[in-house]
Amino acid sequence: MDKLLYWLLWACVLTSNPIAAQPEIHSHNDYLQNLPLWEAVVAGCASVEADVILINDTLFVAHALREIRSFFTFEALYCKPASQLIGKGGVYAHATFKRFHLLIDIKTERLSTLSKLCAILAKYPQVFDPENNENAIRIIVSGNRPSPDLTGRFPDYLLYDARTPAEALRYGRQIGMISRNFSDFSKWNGVGEPVDSERQNLEAFIKSCHEGEVKVRFWNTPDTEDAYHVLSSLGVDYLNTDHPFRVRCWLQHYENQQEVE
Repeated sequence: MDKLLYWLLWACVLTSNPIAAQPEIHSHNDYLQNLPLWEAVVAGCASVEADVILINDTLFVAHALREIRSFFTFEALYCKPASQLIGKGGVYAHATFKRFHLLIDIKTERLSTLSKLCAILAKYPQVFDPENNENAIRIIVSGNRPSPDLTGRFPDYLLYDARTPAEALRYGRQIGMISRNFSDFSKWNGVGEPVDSERQNLEAFIKSCHEGEVKVRFWNTPDTEDAYHVLSSLGVDYLNTDHPFRVRCWLQHYENQQEVE
């Protein structure tokens, strides 16, 4: 992204009205953006996602082996930029959300990959450990995550991504969110409205998550304005998107409509 454009976007964030507290924006596969992490912060995201693969003791950011690039390491793409953000007053100085999450989707063997992730995070205690900084970026472990009985091997500040309210309960205070594949509930393409039965399936699942006091996100959702509207009306906590700025603009419009009504 052109640097001038980036700073213009940053200025827009500082001067614009805050977006609604619910739902929040989740930057899906954030590492595919022109400026990973930075663009998500500028767009007002509350959560970003990075897939990681462990190869020969190096943690790469990629969805599959064929996508690995030597300079796409987790430390280079996320730890160092996050350190710069915290050093400039923290992501909260310029954001409209209360908590910023970095969701790590583990693609390789869970225990060895998570151990390497923890070794890297330990180098940045002010950035990721809330014991050192109350405004630390919170890590949510997803993908090949450890089962609840194995979380004791890793730092207490790690949060985990569950698939059901029952599993969330097993993670206890370390639950970060519940994530599910949208296609488990609906085949809707995001144009118009979903059929009533699928809408009811989505609504029932969201309600069950909220009854357990856990936030919910669907992946593989249609990235359309109709989908944003339907999911928001159903009470989803995160809008999963590959286009954070598009969703931010839509949310501002949605909030204005709610105020008028």
